Amino acid sequence: MKQIVILMLLIIFFCFQIDGYSKNINFNLYRNGSHETILDTLNSGADVNAKSEYDRTPLMYAAWENQNPEVIKLLIHSGADVNAKDRFDRTPLMYAAWENQNPEVIKLLIHSGADVNAKSEYDRTPLMYAAWENQNPEVIKLLIHSGADVNAKDSLYRSPLTYAAKYNQNPEVIKLLIHSGADVNAKSEYGKTPLMYAAWENQNPEVIKLLIHSGADVNAKSEYGKTPLNYALYNINNEIVEVLLDNGADARVMDECGCER
Repeated sequence: MKQIVILMLLIIFFCFQIDGYSKNINFNLYRNGSHETILDTLNSGADVNAKSEYDRTPLMYAAWENQNPEVIKLLIHSGADVNAKDRFDRTPLMYAAWENQNPEVIKLLIHSGADVNAKSEYDRTPLMYAAWENQNPEVIKLLIHSGADVNAKDSLYRSPLTYAAKYNQNPEVIKLLIHSGADVNAKSEYGKTPLMYAAWENQNPEVIKLLIHSGADVNAKSEYGKTPLNYALYNINNEIVEVLLDNGADARVMDECGCER
């Protein structure tokens, strides 16, 4: 009897494994599948608003990585919810803004009613996701021209420029945000500025130069008493340190612990 129970449990387990695997394959199809393949899938009865792990929909997967606007159009015309939210409150537009390099995909989502200032967990907006990861300035430009708030703040008071300064290696993205009115000295949690984040984690010295030449305070202090130069010492990038020093960073500055850095 015990063996029968174990056998039944194993059968149920493997059924769930197989079912989960097929779902993953189907959802991955939307990320890189052709228009024809996805059309066949939908014509075969696939639910255009089905949810995978973390409540992601086919449109989210397609918006994330599929470069073909016709695929996005097909899903929307088939009834995909353009403002659906996953478990982290991320929308298809957020996924597209995050990594899709084709502005036509973003344009199609916006023209179909995607909320350009929607907020996900931690109050992140589509523009924040774009500034974080997307290397195409045209995507940033399109979001801003469509009404994205360039000085929106997340739950830690970080702006799109903060995300760009910290993560994005393309100075053109930073330049576009600044020229669109982004506050170059905006303070996020613990009083950190975009220049502090850039000095801390960005590997492109041109980003540092651009922020400074756009008015970033090179000797601003966080609530911990640290300046951009203090944060640059964690970066292990000598060029960043040199750019800061060449532009007036005080090498004698001390943080709150009294340790000269």
